[in-house]
Amino acid sequence: MLRKLHRGQLLHRDLTPMNVFVCDGPSLKLGDFGIVRQQSDRGGVAAGTMNALTAPSDILAGAVPKWQARDDVYQVGQLLGMLVRGDASARLRTFEIRRLACGDHLKEIIHRCLGERRKRYESADDLIEALRNPPAPLKAGVLRSLKGVHLAFTGILSKRRDEAARAARRAGARVHGGPSARTTVVVRGRPNPLQAAGRDAGLKLMEIKRLRAKGHKITLLDERQFWRLARKR
Repeated sequence: MLRKLHRGQLLHRDLTPMNVFVCDGPSLKLGDFGIVRQQSDRGGVAAGTMNALTAPSDILAGAVPKWQARDDVYQVGQLLGMLVRGDASARLRTFEIRRLACGDHLKEIIHRCLGERRKRYESADDLIEALRNPPAPLKAGVLRSLKGVHLAFTGILSKRRDEAARAARRAGARVHGGPSARTTVVVRGRPNPLQAAGRDAGLKLMEIKRLRAKGHKITLLDERQFWRLARKR
């Protein structure tokens, strides 16, 4: 139902546990279309009326003026998290996601829904696609040289991060604090046990997947590969 709304440029804005009904089958149905509004473009509609239980934090704080499809997606993320947690009395916070009793794929989806607004799924269609099709595994690629690459690090390295950055620059790389649209190489160390949404879903790793899905080519290197290339002369 939400996909149909979004395809028609309609925004629900009131996706809460009280408005999702369990019917025979069992099946779920979405109800209460009292504050549904149609947007003239993807810029959204004025965010004046909402339910604070599942409304995005940035809208509640007045940091953004308009409600967009990605804000409906935020509410779906809250519903998913509440369902997995087994408690719909309070909103889910992003740091709680890694403790949910579900697989990493679903944790990553929930985090993407609730995380930084510009990185959320842009509509119900994008969210459904992510649910149906897990991202490809993050495997190490092949690279011959670090010269001219735009490089970022993630995970726990065997040496200090500043030492690795200096070695990368000596080898001709440009080093960034995190992956962006300019990034072409990411060096991955050991996973941090406190990663946001599982072993392959720290914040930087999720950003790599998001950028790849948008067509950016990013080569992943393990630390052994990185040091071999960094020592080349």
